[in-house]
Formats: sequence, C-alpha cells, structure tokens
Amino acid sequence: MRGRILSYKRLGKCAYILFIVVLTLVILFPLYLMVVTALQPAATVSSSLIPRSPSIENFVKVFIEKPFGVWLRNSAVLAASSSMIAIAVASLASYSASRFRFFGRGIFMTLILGTQMIPSILLLLSFYIIFNSIGLINTHWALLITYVAEALPISIWLMKGFFDGVPFSIEEAALVDGCSPFQVFVRITLPLALPGVVATFFYAFMVAWNEYMYATTLLSSSKKWTAAVGLYSFMGEYRIAWGSLMAGSLIITVPAILIFGFLQKNLVKGISAGAVKG
Repeated sequence: MRGRILSYKRLGKCAYILFIVVLTLVILFPLYLMVVTALQPAATVSSSLIPRSPSIENFVKVFIEKPFGVWLRNSAVLAASSSMIAIAVASLASYSASRFRFFGRGIFMTLILGTQMIPSILLLLSFYIIFNSIGLINTHWALLITYVAEALPISIWLMKGFFDGVPFSIEEAALVDGCSPFQVFVRITLPLALPGVVATFFYAFMVAWNEYMYATTLLSSSKKWTAAVGLYSFMGEYRIAWGSLMAGSLIITVPAILIFGFLQKNLVKGISAGAVKG
C-alpha cells in the first residue's frame, strides 16, 4: 500500500514537471518565432520554424532606415524619469498611509485603488483636452505626467504593503536617538523597504516602456516618438516589414528581461510583501 502511494506521488510529481515544461514552451514559443523571423533576411522571411541563412541584417536596418536609436532614448528617458517621480511620490503617500492614522485614510486608499477600474482609453480624451489647453501636445512633458499618473495608484499600494512590514519599534529607537521623522524615513525605513522600492520601480518602468496608446495620440513628431510607437512605422499600407518589426520588438524586449533578471529577488519580495501585509 505504501509503495503504491509513493508511486502515485512520483507520478503526480512527474505530471507536474511535465505540465511546467509544456507551459514554459508555450510561453516561449512566440519569443522563439520573433527570433527566427528577425534572423532571416528580408528576402527569405517565411513561416519556417528554423532560420534560413540567419543574419543580423534586420537589426542593422532597424537603425539605418529609421531613427530607432532616438526612439529608444526617448523611451528610456521617459520610463526612467516617470519611475523615479512615481517612487518619490508613492513612497511619501504610502508611508503616510502606513504610519499615520487620519480621518478618511481607508477611503483615500480605496479611491486610489478604484482609479484602476477606469479604462485608460476613457481618460485619453480628457488628457488630450487638458494638455492641448496648456500647450503640452507633442511634448514629452505630456507623456511624463501621464505615465506618472498611470503608475501611481498601484505603486502606492505596493509600497504601503512593504512599509507595513517594517517594525515601528525600529523607527521609535531612531527617534529616541535624536533623528527627525524625515531622517527616520530616509535613513531607516526606506532602506529597509528597498525590495518594495525595487518592485515599484520595475512596475512603473514597464508601464512607461510598453505604453503605446497615449504616446501615439499625444505625440505627432516622429523624432519624439517612443520605441513602441516607432515599431508601428514598420507596418505599411500594403506591406509589413516583418523582419525589421521583429528585430525592433526584440530590441525593446531586451531591457525588460535584463531589468527583471537583475532585480528578480527584490521584485518577488516586494510583490509578496505588498500582497500579504496590511
């Protein structure tokens, strides 16, 4: 009987491993197709699963035929800037909600989370009218404000969960030693909440890095486009440059993969803490 139970456990473990392997292959298959298409010369792009005469021709064409380097720089500057601003604002707001008891705190946090229920496309017209009235259409300032507003609600909730996990006794000890409340926040609490800060930065960065709708609406000059908008230029009315399109898509994907690889441990800690604390 015991041997039969062990055999069932082994069978279940093997089935679980097989399921994970199959699921991983399904998830990675579109990425593999992107790589195959990007490595095939434009003249030989086909539906083959194995690259024929692989070359980096498409990767070179992306930067020669289009100002793709400028678009990448625009995306990087906007994503990094909006992420840092979102972290600065979210850290102060979430710390206040975590440490101070004030009237309407629960309603405040609920309203912040409730803003995520509003589809972004419903806000597009409002943003456009506001930015047009103050002369920010076709400027990166409009996108910067939009990306910060998009990232703030979840950023505040993420960081609040992590601040809730920092023992208040540590802050009290620092106050007794002569630190001001702001010094306690900067020197004690914020370093202890570093995984949450990293998780928030990654989330805010990806919100801006992958965004397309606001960028294509608020920007008209091709020199100010982001990389996500620039990719659409490879799709013509009668022809789609699949090789260049996939090469550009891979180039855009690489920074996200690298950031996730370097910050994976802190990212998982931050998301887990934000999910279970408070």
